[in-house]
Amino acid sequence: MITNVLAGIDLRPIRDPRKPKSGSPVTLIVGIIAKDAVVFGADSQTTCDLNKVLDTNKIHIVEFKDGKVMVAESGHVGNASNVLEDFRTYSKGAKMNAAPDLLEKALRKRWNELRSRDFDCSPEDLTQTILRDGLRCAFLLATFKESKPMIYWADLLNHRPADTPKHYASLGIGAEFGTHILSEQTAPDMSIDLASVLAIYAIERAIANVTVCGPPVRIGLLQRVPKGLWWPDGETPSYDTVGYQLTGQEVKELSNLVAAVTEASATHWREKVLKRLEKRSAKIMHKMLHPRHPTEDMVLLNPQDFEHLKKKLPPPS
Repeated sequence: MITNVLAGIDLRPIRDPRKPKSGSPVTLIVGIIAKDAVVFGADSQTTCDLNKVLDTNKIHIVEFKDGKVMVAESGHVGNASNVLEDFRTYSKGAKMNAAPDLLEKALRKRWNELRSRDFDCSPEDLTQTILRDGLRCAFLLATFKESKPMIYWADLLNHRPADTPKHYASLGIGAEFGTHILSEQTAPDMSIDLASVLAIYAIERAIANVTVCGPPVRIGLLQRVPKGLWWPDGETPSYDTVGYQLTGQEVKELSNLVAAVTEASATHWREKVLKRLEKRSAKIMHKMLHPRHPTEDMVLLNPQDFEHLKKKLPPPS
């Protein structure tokens, strides 16, 4: 960017704050830890080699020996695809509890490939290159650890997956916006249905307010379900971990439900506010027309009573 300064005036163009900086993951992924489940939501817009792709699936179900895990990608499409492909390869024959380690392994492999391609540059130089050229990619990983639903976060610069400190997580250019919505609307141990609805709500709000996020909304679910409908007394039930994505029609139905409830809530809120404002305006108008009694009693008087009382009071000093 060229800086032109004329007569002390800085003429640098102002960056649109809704557009990503160089190296920013152009997307929004949200994750919600529900009761015995994890819900991922994502938009479908991706930028690849300056071309805008509007129908990208960023949520993936990966098979392990003893169940499934769920991965959501953000950032540079090429690097994310390479990491995801290696992660799928490593998952074959492995158990779910190894998923964070295998994601780290895939990220480190891609890091080393980029470093080798750049003539074995230093880690510091490669970090600068990744940030400068927008090569960064990031992931949310949903799995179960000792029967507890977990969300992990990792990216090309921070290979070791870290579990999220809260019951929700956001990733991408709209992450700050998504985090704000999730912090206000979600709670621990929500049902998977309610978490799905709130994930749709968060993504749709982001699409409406962040220029680089686009429809359709994608929803992925990871859930522990009993293997049978009943089991003998004294036996510990066994569970399967299943992962699947909602169809476009299912997402649309939930989206319409959200829209209807949101509009009804907004209308109810506006009506309540208007009523309160009307009461407040009436009080203010009453005070203007009927000045308060200049004593500690502060009794409301009409103008005639006020004039009568004012004659009996001593003149101001």
